[in-house]
Amino acid sequence: MNFLEWDIFLLRKIYNPFYLEQTNLFVSLIFSIYLFLLFLIYFHYKKKHYSKVKHLLISSFLGYCFVAFLKFLIRRKRPYEVVPGIVSGIIKSDPSFPSAHSFLSFLMFSFVPKTLPWKFRIPIYLYLLAIPIANLVIGVHFPSDVVAGSILGLIWPRIVNERFCSKIFKKIGGLRKWRK
Repeated sequence: MNFLEWDIFLLRKIYNPFYLEQTNLFVSLIFSIYLFLLFLIYFHYKKKHYSKVKHLLISSFLGYCFVAFLKFLIRRKRPYEVVPGIVSGIIKSDPSFPSAHSFLSFLMFSFVPKTLPWKFRIPIYLYLLAIPIANLVIGVHFPSDVVAGSILGLIWPRIVNERFCSKIFKKIGGLRKWRK
């Protein structure tokens, strides 16, 4: 079995047309990642963790641009475009690989405040894990799209680290009090 056949095999195990009726629920879950990003920015800003805010803003922006570049470089079609029997309740115009929502979801693992009690962090981590799964369930991504986006999201904050983000923020003229 080659890689594409394995990817399709896994997708068929996860995808279920029953979920087409709940597409709006899954799409809301997937796109809520942007609200969660705003929440994290607000949380770190209110706690005066300005270096975290800069790191989150710059790394998510540059990372999203990098993922978009990869998508249009690779130009992989979405499962509902190439796999018979896969129907999606949402049609997306951009290529499939890698998953940008999975990228952002896993990038945010690095920014969940460690000071939060576990009773709050566990639901947040489960929420962040649910986003890539939702992409598979509604048939908008292959499993390898989600895995690649997730891995990129985990390593990206280490590549584009706080020091690098602070330097970029200073160059683009960040707010005076954020220069600490």
